[in-house]
Amino acid sequence: MSKTSQTSKTSTTGKTSTLLALLLAVGCGYSPNPESGTLKCGTGGTCPEGYTCGLSNACWRPSDKPEPLIGCWLFDTNSLQRIDCSDNSTSTRDLSMPSDGFPADFVPILAGTESPLASDYWCPLELLVHGQSTQMEPNQDCVVTEANGDQFAQFPERFSFSTTNGSTARFEFSLSFDFLLANGDSGSCSVRTSGTLTKGTAVTCPPLLPLQSPPKN
Repeated sequence: MSKTSQTSKTSTTGKTSTLLALLLAVGCGYSPNPESGTLKCGTGGTCPEGYTCGLSNACWRPSDKPEPLIGCWLFDTNSLQRIDCSDNSTSTRDLSMPSDGFPADFVPILAGTESPLASDYWCPLELLVHGQSTQMEPNQDCVVTEANGDQFAQFPERFSFSTTNGSTARFEFSLSFDFLLANGDSGSCSVRTSGTLTKGTAVTCPPLLPLQSPPKN
């Protein structure tokens, strides 16, 4: 091999190495775009560009506003829940009214610890925030065992909650569950909830308790 050929090879290798280094530098650059409320603020309340330090000492986009969502929300009249089961039984309930020993229903929304917001509606749920609406993170479920031994494996499918004014809201929810009763009966059901809600006061709402993080698949 001639000296000229060796020089040419060395020059090409050097350019290639430089290009790779530049590409790696760009690829490893710190350019985060996290969901609002999922990244904790840095020292002195610092956040990435386009975010501000806010609720739960987390970084939030200015367009995402969790505070109006937080509270205990009471169902308005004609907010309906329908349950359809594998034995062909069906029930529909107005959630604003007590029924069959159950009190009027409500939806609690709290500041989260493992997520921006949290709720406990059929299952403990971790929630994300977009604007003034919140949706559940995917792949959450829970198992509930009653004192009499009845067991319910519950699989939330949709939790969509939005407000425009911090005092009234719209809610859509769906869930499926499998049950095994203490008497040996078993089956499955689907739940669909749709309605409007009004934020309650300390007098009209039960106290809100901290929620534990739900298990994830």
